[in-house]
Amino acid sequence: TTETGFSPWSFNGDLGGEPETSGGTELEQAKARVASLEARLKGATEARRAWGLEEAKLREAVGLLSCENESLEARLAKEKEKLAKAREAKKEALVAAEEARVQALAL
Repeated sequence: TTETGFSPWSFNGDLGGEPETSGGTELEQAKARVASLEARLKGATEARRAWGLEEAKLREAVGLLSCENESLEARLAKEKEKLAKAREAKKEALVAAEEARVQALAL
């Protein structure tokens, strides 16, 4: 209530008019406000809980993807190693074939 006696919660006819009937008493209005705030708080709590569950699911999925990614990277490294060995073997075989051709021509 301010110095003038005005309450932001209600106006009950202090100017000489009829008492306010549509909004009820200050106590009823305060109770309605509390109920509204409790409902909003409950809704916010439920939304936060739902978000927390969704976040946990996403973290689990990211964890699984990270493990799968590590596995795929290890497999890729092995395949690259195999490819490098195969290229080296091909190079050696080409050199040996060329040497054999040169020797055959020399005979």
